Amino acid sequence: MAIRPGRAPGVRVAIARPGDDDPARLWWHVVCSLQRACPDLDAEDMLDELRAQVPDITRTMLPMLVNALTALPGPVVLVLDDYHVISEPDCHEQIASLLLHLPPSALVVLITRSDPPLPLARMRASGDLAEIRMRELRFTPPEAAALVRAASGIELSPPDVADLVARADGWQRGYTWPHSPCRITRHPRDSCVTSPAATGSLSTSWPRRS
Repeated sequence: MAIRPGRAPGVRVAIARPGDDDPARLWWHVVCSLQRACPDLDAEDMLDELRAQVPDITRTMLPMLVNALTALPGPVVLVLDDYHVISEPDCHEQIASLLLHLPPSALVVLITRSDPPLPLARMRASGDLAEIRMRELRFTPPEAAALVRAASGIELSPPDVADLVARADGWQRGYTWPHSPCRITRHPRDSCVTSPAATGSLSTSWPRRS
């Protein structure tokens, strides 16, 4: 799991990797990321538990974590990116336990390409879940035109905008990545056109604008 700071105090972004299916490894990174974001977090007992040959995560470490988050003087946000790579049932059960016991000052953000096996319906019903899905993340034609204008100085015609949005399926990365399957080129006559890149067809599984 790679860890990077967020853009606001008390925010830490942990990017899941396939090897994080091991519960002890996953929670080691989670605790360390929270400790970096919140120096006041009392993490040593949790880390000692995770160092055990067979750590008791559900009954010992997670209650410690909830208590430590509750004791923090300010809010904290933990972002788990690429959560879809986690497949170990124990990891999902432990994440679910944490979500159901989070103090009001703590927020967990899961960024994933598929719905995780968590009690989503229960959290929806209780008002504890906010969801941002593909329809909210796709760029509209005016947004796409404004992005291209800001990034490249090119003013697209309405047909070109419609073609670009169709090719990129509304995803911002389709307009701005160097190897995007949709590229903006300038015609010799100074008109603007879109063209498919040599890398092939566009994947529509990107989870967010960035």
